[in-house]
Amino acid sequence: MSELPFIFKISKISIVHKHPIVHGDLTPLNVLIDDDERAVLTDFGLSVILGGFTNLSVTYTDAKIGGALAWAAPELFPDHQADSKGPNPSPSSDVYSFACLMYLIFTGSRLWPDITGLNTMMRAKTGRRPSNPGTIDTRYWSLIEQCWAELPSSRPKISDVLAAVVRYLNDDGQKY
Repeated sequence: MSELPFIFKISKISIVHKHPIVHGDLTPLNVLIDDDERAVLTDFGLSVILGGFTNLSVTYTDAKIGGALAWAAPELFPDHQADSKGPNPSPSSDVYSFACLMYLIFTGSRLWPDITGLNTMMRAKTGRRPSNPGTIDTRYWSLIEQCWAELPSSRPKISDVLAAVVRYLNDDGQKY
């Protein structure tokens, strides 16, 4: 659990969501650690400004075929129709991606390390998620599962996720 504290200084995500901005591409490659061991978000290339910009659109699989699919919420993938596009990234899709980051931190592995590309997308779209490998504390595992909820509206807000993490860390004697 020594890796845990630095990544959960990722309060920048909460700050981003206080403004009408969604990151849209929350992956390990887009989270850097600064000299103060604080997470800093980078690469806002798929970010969406919420409200007032109805013509903005993202085709997630066109833009991000490859490793980033492993971190994307299932609702971001288009349906099977050739002209269908998934919805734009949302605060809820960032929460899903954050849970994938939490899984990586606790296990050292992404959700499906042996599967790539469209197979990853199909697992996410059909609601498949890994089970707890036994190395993740039940409090954190419960939080990860909440963030992986099938319905985006059922996922907690990132501010609630971060508050829970801080509470768990404080309960464990780590002050944050």
